[in-house]
Amino acid sequence: MSSLISLNAGPGSTDTRLTGARRKRPIGLTALIDVVFILLMFFMLTSSFIHQKAITVDSAAAGQSGADTPPPAILLLRTDLSVIWSADEQTAPAFYESLQAATADIAQTEETIVLMPEAGLPLQNVLNAWQGLQDAGINAVLAESVSKEVADSWN
Repeated sequence: MSSLISLNAGPGSTDTRLTGARRKRPIGLTALIDVVFILLMFFMLTSSFIHQKAITVDSAAAGQSGADTPPPAILLLRTDLSVIWSADEQTAPAFYESLQAATADIAQTEETIVLMPEAGLPLQNVLNAWQGLQDAGINAVLAESVSKEVADSWN
């Protein structure tokens, strides 16, 4: 017979040798504290060798007022592929023709154009317009989309 079988073990026996079950021991708190301490030391040592790079932000000089710079031009891109530029509604091809004519003037003044797509305009159309302005040498900034009601009020 096997050494695990006891002769006096009955159906209600509490002998753990028959079932093979072991009593679970709790994890020692000392081991957990050691692991946390080692991790803490590791992160403290490795973080001290990381070189942080500063980001410089140009701000207006103390004597320079913000009123000297004109507000940026706003270009509203409509879902029907029309464009509102300086309160003038044009079709997209007519707009791009007039923009190409004015590109040299805009690029020389370094004027920034804010692109405001109407809500629901496909992202690819917005990116195409933005890329076209970038290719022409015009600084373009994408802004939050506007609702149809706001876009209609600009006409």
